[in-house]
Amino acid sequence: MKFSVLGTKAGGPPILGHNFSATVLWINHGYILFDCGEGTQYRLLELGISFNSCRVICISHFHGDHLWGLMPLLSACCSMQRKSPLTIIAPQGIRLFVEQSASLSGMTFPFPIEFVELRPGFEGTAAVFTGYEVMANMLDHRLDSFGFRIDFPLHYNVDMKKLEQYGIEQGAVIGELKNVGHIRHPMTDDVIYLDEVLAHPPSRESFVYCGDTRPCSAEIDLAHNATVLVHEATFLHQDEKAAYEKYHTTARQAAEMALQAEVSQLWITHISNRYPETTALLDEARSIFPQTFIAQALRIVEL
Repeated sequence: MKFSVLGTKAGGPPILGHNFSATVLWINHGYILFDCGEGTQYRLLELGISFNSCRVICISHFHGDHLWGLMPLLSACCSMQRKSPLTIIAPQGIRLFVEQSASLSGMTFPFPIEFVELRPGFEGTAAVFTGYEVMANMLDHRLDSFGFRIDFPLHYNVDMKKLEQYGIEQGAVIGELKNVGHIRHPMTDDVIYLDEVLAHPPSRESFVYCGDTRPCSAEIDLAHNATVLVHEATFLHQDEKAAYEKYHTTARQAAEMALQAEVSQLWITHISNRYPETTALLDEARSIFPQTFIAQALRIVEL
């Protein structure tokens, strides 16, 4: 798994050196973009990522710090004569927003856009693609806000020593074994089953992105057993009242969500400007969930 948080800033006016919300998750032959705050296209350029390699854009909600970079990015794709289709998954109203903005600015799309509009209260599978699917749950924010989960196919790790016990040393059979679930021994014609030669039980990698929200059970359900959870942590817990009033989460609350969801790693982002140093937020979260990390803009994380 490979991802990068492009911007960690929570709302407010722009500040030099601090970027608005956007996160990239690499997939086969491209990437998924979660949220698209102002300036996202420049962050993609800094990472050397092609605009046209974006396959899916998931918008959590329509506050500007998560949305205002979408039309400039689509405009850049038009200028580069993109031809491949793009899917945009977002709350209801996204089609109207894009089409009216394009109409008013004279923009025409040389590529097809599929809109998946999430109705209020939606929970479940939003879209299915080759090799992965996108799940979405509605969270708890001032506007309809959704968290997203990407589940990748099961990963099978064959133990070569176990395979050699059957007298098979050919690496070429591993692909067939993983795809079919069994092979026939070339000499004895005995059937060898995949689960007999696995190094450990099959595992599934999953990535969860939760934008703006108060703590809620929907995000625990969405993130259950996830490999990575990228979650907002706008406030320190000493400012819990402000977090509640503004429909946001504290670092401690994000860690509590990660603990209850039993995720492997928590990456906190969307941090208020009132905290120039993030050490306190990290310490607060790690006191609850030790496998917490502060997202650093443009850092590429590979697991």
